[in-house]
Amino acid sequence: MESKVVRNYNAEKVGMRIKKIRKMYGDTQAELAEYLDLSDDSIYKIEHGKQTCMPDCAARICDRYYVNADYLYYGLGIEDVVGNNVEIDRINNMLKICSRNDLERIEQLLKLFLKI
Repeated sequence: MESKVVRNYNAEKVGMRIKKIRKMYGDTQAELAEYLDLSDDSIYKIEHGKQTCMPDCAARICDRYYVNADYLYYGLGIEDVVGNNVEIDRINNMLKICSRNDLERIEQLLKLFLKI
């Protein structure tokens, strides 16, 4: 007979993980609230376990911070989703909004900086 793994939603733990990830990426509650189209107060309540993080918001948080729902809801797989590459992810996000000219200039600067 197979044993079932039971995972219960814990709003406080989910909120703590959201807060941890948000801070790792340098976002304020206001910035996350704007991204999710929520109030600052809603983010505060979610992070303190006083309000449930609805699935649509959870999905957007996962996209923004490169985590999966298993981590967000249950704390599983942290080693796969949060490593030493937070800075690289942050830089990649900035590069996504650059023009071609900006990218060429950044490449030149990197070559000078890295001496390659």
